[in-house]
Amino acid sequence: MPDERASVTHKFIVAGHEGYLTVSVFPDGTPGEIFVRMSKLGSFVSGLMDAFATSTSIMLQYGVPLEVLINKFATVGRMQYAPTVSFQHSGREFRNVLLVIGRD
Repeated sequence: MPDERASVTHKFIVAGHEGYLTVSVFPDGTPGEIFVRMSKLGSFVSGLMDAFATSTSIMLQYGVPLEVLINKFATVGRMQYAPTVSFQHSGREFRNVLLVIGRD
């Protein structure tokens, strides 16, 4: 990734807990790294999301196509009673946090 790069940050809420998803892009506009920050720093979920974001960033930087990751994450964590994830800017809701990161 270049030292200076464009990025976009989205605020989201999962089961009442705020989080922020930041996606940095290569000069051609393709995603190159992601950061997920949860409002409860130091929590178990925050640590898992940070590890997930780091591993996803490495996969993107080594050429794994975004569509491949989205297709894999779409089938992970489908629970009937999972809390919804809502995005403040769009009002959209999801039940799979990993899918949200790939699709939004």
